[in-house]
Amino acid sequence: MSERNITVEDSLGDYVSDAIESVEEAFLEYLNDNKPDRCPNRNKLDYNGAINEIVDSSVPIYTKEIKDTWHLYACELEEAYENAGVGSNPRENDGMTAIYFYIDEKVNEWFHTESEEIFDEWKKKQKPSRICEKCDGFGDVQYSLGNDGSASTGFRECDVCEGKGSVRD
Repeated sequence: MSERNITVEDSLGDYVSDAIESVEEAFLEYLNDNKPDRCPNRNKLDYNGAINEIVDSSVPIYTKEIKDTWHLYACELEEAYENAGVGSNPRENDGMTAIYFYIDEKVNEWFHTESEEIFDEWKKKQKPSRICEKCDGFGDVQYSLGNDGSASTGFRECDVCEGKGSVRD
């Protein structure tokens, strides 16, 4: 009897990591473009299908990569497919569909656990537009029109030093 050695590449973790990295970039881009007050959920972030596109592009397309992934992760891929509730054949589309759902599941888990922290860090880095003259805190500024119709800045008590300073642009 002859013996053969085969090499099986374990790339599923790389596919997931790449997808998460791209989703994080898309998330930060969304935050910078939209400047939300609260952390958006994934559906809000995926308003144009960008996240699904990222996950889809992370699925391997070469037969050997797909077979290697199935060889190592068949149970996990079948479970992800079943969790998606889309059918009864996890090997649909040569098994790529189950790999898609697995990556999507991992991206969702990551987004659920990390998005608030990323949002909070992003929020901290945003420059306040209204600065207190005394403590560098910020708050809302009231605007009014001057006698000549030009806009002038009103002042209000600072939210940070509790009224000891004045907030202005």
